[in-house]
Amino acid sequence: VPSSMFGSTFNGQLFKSTEYGTDFYSIKPDKDINGAWVTPFIMHPQNSNILYAAYKNVYKSNDAGESWISLSTELSEENLQNLAVSLSNDNYIYTATHTKLYKTTNGGTEWIEVPTGFSDLAITSICISPNDPNKIWLSLSGYNELDKVYYSANGGESWSNISEGLPNVPVNEIVMRLNSRNELFAATDIGVYYTHADTNKWFDYSINLPNVIVSDIEIIEPLNKLRAATYGRGIWEADLPEPLPSKANFEAN
Repeated sequence: VPSSMFGSTFNGQLFKSTEYGTDFYSIKPDKDINGAWVTPFIMHPQNSNILYAAYKNVYKSNDAGESWISLSTELSEENLQNLAVSLSNDNYIYTATHTKLYKTTNGGTEWIEVPTGFSDLAITSICISPNDPNKIWLSLSGYNELDKVYYSANGGESWSNISEGLPNVPVNEIVMRLNSRNELFAATDIGVYYTHADTNKWFDYSINLPNVIVSDIEIIEPLNKLRAATYGRGIWEADLPEPLPSKANFEAN
């Protein structure tokens, strides 16, 4: 609905407007709960009426925030900091505190904790492949050299470190380009970095970008643009690189 807008403030206060932003009202799932300072609050990747929010449990709304159901019970003792829903299969939902990762493969009926092996580093974002809900990337905060991004091809059963080329600063978010061969962009404390399936390292993608913390990035697919939100220097925009060509799949005749 073009007239509808959603917003949030600290500790999980959620709001909605149905009048183009002229008036907002609370749509918090439960007035008695408080979330993280920046509480995860996302929209379903294909259905704008479905919303998700993560406090110590994960909540879902099927009617644009007018009512909510809890998808978990006593999932975490700490506030959840990250939340991602698979584009290809929305039964797959991942959520995390700073140090613990959880997932469901049946829409929230059952949750499991996913071991990561790097509990001394803070998880800053979860990126799910648009094509496969078991392919996930985690970005990490902190200053452990070469501990910036980890990848799992099997839903978290095992992990690969894919941090080469990234500077020794926190990585704040990872996003993946649709219909690509693992073309990824990383928002860091000193700019934006890029990698893809034909390389094993990251490259600086920050030409003309101020030397500033990039806290959020988003790919605008219809415009072929990458947008970066910075800490104190506004929002910047760049063209996406030329897509990688698909590789041929030869078969014997």
